Amino acid sequence: MRRRRPLRRLRRPVADVPARLRALLARKRPGRGREDEAEEAGPRGGLSNLRREHDRPDPLALPLALLRFATIMAVLFAAGTFPRSSLFEAREIVVRGPSTIPPREVLRLAGIRPGMNLFQVNPDAVGERVRRYPRVRAVRVALHLPQRLEITVVERQPRMALPYQGEHVLLDEDGVAIARAPAAPGLLQVDVHDLALPWIILGEPLPSPGVRLAGAAAAMLPPAVRAETVKLVVDARQEVTLHVRSPRRARAAGGEAAPAAPASTTPSPAPAAGLPSSPLAAPAAGATLPGAPAPGPPSISHAPGTTAPAAPARTMVVRLGGARGLEERIARLPEILEALAARDLAIEYVDLRFGANVVIRPLGAGEAR
Repeated sequence: MRRRRPLRRLRRPVADVPARLRALLARKRPGRGREDEAEEAGPRGGLSNLRREHDRPDPLALPLALLRFATIMAVLFAAGTFPRSSLFEAREIVVRGPSTIPPREVLRLAGIRPGMNLFQVNPDAVGERVRRYPRVRAVRVALHLPQRLEITVVERQPRMALPYQGEHVLLDEDGVAIARAPAAPGLLQVDVHDLALPWIILGEPLPSPGVRLAGAAAAMLPPAVRAETVKLVVDARQEVTLHVRSPRRARAAGGEAAPAAPASTTPSPAPAAGLPSSPLAAPAAGATLPGAPAPGPPSISHAPGTTAPAAPARTMVVRLGGARGLEERIARLPEILEALAARDLAIEYVDLRFGANVVIRPLGAGEAR
């Protein structure tokens, strides 16, 4: 084995090595601070001088602290008072959308008045208050700083009329009660069998499965079919039936309208001589005037330039069935009505409840497929 060489004695003691290393490193660093110079100077003189300079109070410390405090308080005061200034008062309030609700009523429901600070307006709370109105479906409130407020209202449109207890309840496509009216001309009449409503609250859906099914079916109707539909019925088995104007009558009412009866221009006979022409002196019913012709069947005459009143349109029944597959059957309805109008047939009912088969019964005939 190789013998280890004895350690040579160092020329300098070991205790001096760290001090020399620190001194060498301090010389290599680009910038040396007071602490490094103090260490080089010695433990007594340099460190004591640094402690004395550090313990000496700074004459600018207190004024700088007071300035920082004043600045912070000024910023907090401005942040608290600036939003409440007159720069953010509601000078322009715009209400968009409603056609049947007056803008003043919308502002009353919203609780907003001119001059109100915009930072005090909660858009969510304003929308919740306006949505309580029965005719309001949705509300959007927008703040346009500094002085403009905009409220957009989406109204519920009446789509159906439900006869109930001698009046009509106007409903939208979701079955929500909008208003009550003695009559509802121009709206789709809805007849729900075995209807028993515990209550009717305007702005809330009616608690009836039949009404909800009727609203869903009415929303599925194409515009052309809806225009020809007179009544929508939901029976006790929750099946939907439509009463639609006959395609034959609808076609005659279009570009191929039936000719009107000729207007009678025959002058009415003059009253007999010696008798007054005032209607107060007209003879009693059943009496004849001297020299007048014998009474015959009554005739209806129209003034020149006018036409006879149209006869009431004939309707046919379209049986659509239950809720399952209802949308598919309604989608086929326009094509079927166009085919019936092309054949110019008077139809009693059309049954679409049997899948792809269509059952048609003409008036006065047996069933045909």
